[in-house]
Amino acid sequence: MDPEARSVASAYLDDLARKTAYLTRPYCQRCGTCCRHAGPTLHAEDLELIRSGRLALGRLVTHRVGARVFSHYLDREVTLEREVVMIASGEGGRCPFLSFNPTQCSIHRHLPVQCQAQQCWDTSASDELQMRPGLTRLDILLEGDPARALVEELEAGGDAAQLRARVKVEAPDYLGALDFLFGVQR
Repeated sequence: MDPEARSVASAYLDDLARKTAYLTRPYCQRCGTCCRHAGPTLHAEDLELIRSGRLALGRLVTHRVGARVFSHYLDREVTLEREVVMIASGEGGRCPFLSFNPTQCSIHRHLPVQCQAQQCWDTSASDELQMRPGLTRLDILLEGDPARALVEELEAGGDAAQLRARVKVEAPDYLGALDFLFGVQR
């Protein structure tokens, strides 16, 4: 068997073994597979994690309406029809709270709802969550917050570069959270 065919066959067998293991052990093995592709999308239930400071705004990223992103759930690139706020990916595109040796989550005691719904052996809870709208920046930022005014101005057609520059003066507490406020720059 040539090396490429061997690699394809090996990947197939690994996937088959993993799926078989999920069917025979319906509980989390803490393998980290669900965390290797990206950070989770945030939902209404996660607002308390943000408000309590357990999940800092500087750890979040916003993908705005119309952005092209890769959906691991659908396994293809999609154009967003609604805003998505999520934990920004870390090294290698994985969740930044995932560590190895041993595989563990550094925020396991305070997981976002999407992480709680992840069950490789039964995807029904995760599937249901995918159908619900997630948190938006305006859900997170309180009325009267100067950062909220900047986001509203951006969504009304304001220039992102100019608004980013204004953060230093008008909302300096958000300097570490620009990708959350204005979306990912590509």
